[in-house]
Order: sequence, then structure tokens, then C-alpha cells
Amino acid sequence: MEKYKSDILPVALQDQMVMLNSPFEIQKWCRLLECDEKYLRYAVLSIGNKASKVNDFLILNRLKNETV
Repeated sequence: MEKYKSDILPVALQDQMVMLNSPFEIQKWCRLLECDEKYLRYAVLSIGNKASKVNDFLILNRLKNETV
């Protein structure tokens, strides 16, 4: 499966935790992961808050939604 440039999370961010405790953090992660707050919260609740896992979850979710 081909990854697009925007799907690749920088290495420095992969081990960080996605924190949803402040508007600034939410805005930052929404911008970095190219998603809206609703999908960010859904991903964190579904898979946990490790940035690389949240990113992968969002990628798979986008691909699944495109094929439906």
C-alpha cells in the first residue's frame, strides 16, 4: 500500500503522546495529522494516544472510507 507524503509522520513525533487536554494540543495534533477534532478523539479512544498508532489508524480509516 502506497503512503502519501502527508501520511508520513515525522520520526521526532512518532513516539509522542497525543494529548487532548488543551485546545492548543488538539489544534496542534489536528494540524499535524490532517484531521478534525472529532476524528482525532475517535482515533485516540479507539487505539490509544501514541502518535504513530493514531496516525496509522487515521490512514487506514481514510482508505476504508474512500473504498466504501
